[in-house]
Amino acid sequence: MAAENVRLEQGPHGKPRLAGGATLRFNLTHTSGLALVALAEGREVGVDAERVRDDRDVVALARHGLGAGPAAELAVLAPDAAVAEFHRRWVRHEAVLKCHGVGLVAPPPAGAPVVVRDLGVGPGVAAAVAVAGDAPVAIRLGG
Repeated sequence: MAAENVRLEQGPHGKPRLAGGATLRFNLTHTSGLALVALAEGREVGVDAERVRDDRDVVALARHGLGAGPAAELAVLAPDAAVAEFHRRWVRHEAVLKCHGVGLVAPPPAGAPVVVRDLGVGPGVAAAVAVAGDAPVAIRLGG
């Protein structure tokens, strides 16, 4: 299909999707020179990536964005480990929210199964993809 013929619409919370009931689902993210696009047939998908930064209070960020439990788990780790684990958890969290199309404004639907996988995209970057459903997921990274 020619690019000019591709039509997009918004889901209930603003997540873009192909118009006309197409079964191909997509999501994208970018950070500091890296872009990721996730595609899935017939299943919602979300992807997130973040540069790992050690210049912030990851325990406070976790408490605010992930909850008291994850923050407490990070607080007992060595600083470098806490930074890496915070970013891993954060991108997984955002990928799930993006998969469900709710962004950071609402929790994902209760009981909605999602398969989440970490993506090894290079040093200094945390990345994850989330795919709706509980069936196995094949992940392919391409350049």
